[in-house]
Amino acid sequence: LRAMSKADGDKIILVVLPKYYNGKKYWVFGSKAAIYLHIPAEIIGMPLSTMQNVVKLNEEPFVTKAGVVLYSMPLHRTKQKRR
Repeated sequence: LRAMSKADGDKIILVVLPKYYNGKKYWVFGSKAAIYLHIPAEIIGMPLSTMQNVVKLNEEPFVTKAGVVLYSMPLHRTKQKRR
């Protein structure tokens, strides 16, 4: 097994809500679009189109007007042998 590098491109988006929604404050997603399948735009504080066109998730967290904090982080995996 070898550790996959950051160049492999897998990232997660950690969403931290200021208040609980459906019993959770911390949510983890694989894409910006996936966020909106589970959390309404009113809770996030912006529509998906704005998120995709304006928000650049790099090293710094992004805070929406609704107080939602978005983090982008690498997903660390090991490569499995295929049989």
